[in-house]
Amino acid sequence: MFYNMFFKILVASILLLAIFGLIGYFARDDSDYFRERIINEINSKCQIGETCEINMDTFIDSEWNKMVIYFSDVSDASISEALGVEYKSSGVFKNGIIFANDTEIVFEDYAVYNPDNPEKFDYFVENSGDFKNYSVFTRSNAVLIGKKQQMQGYIRYVLCTPTSMIQE
Repeated sequence: MFYNMFFKILVASILLLAIFGLIGYFARDDSDYFRERIINEINSKCQIGETCEINMDTFIDSEWNKMVIYFSDVSDASISEALGVEYKSSGVFKNGIIFANDTEIVFEDYAVYNPDNPEKFDYFVENSGDFKNYSVFTRSNAVLIGKKQQMQGYIRYVLCTPTSMIQE
């Protein structure tokens, strides 16, 4: 009798843990998870003040074939044209990254642009003279540069285009 009750409690406890684990997994913030994975990759490849290549092919679980990394004042129309799908932003100046397949945007992450108080994680695109403020990549060439910077009191991580030069 005691073992039967113990077994039922054990099974019920395991089921509850599994359910809460699944709820936690599906309730996670995708942007936080994405950034965490990028930061871990930068930490494994870069020391403070160094840059390293980050192959973006493996960071998004959804199927995608185009990626845009953009810097602050790029227009929705420019991003839509670059991706081949309609894009509508929140209207806030931000730096970010967007992944899309042939028909829709499958993931977006951004950092609100504030040069006086930079976020711990940010995106950067070097303006190469064409004034586009964005770069387009396919899945086969989606290699960006990760950088780890020592700021006052914290470490800042930046994901940028390969031609970007980040000032210390």
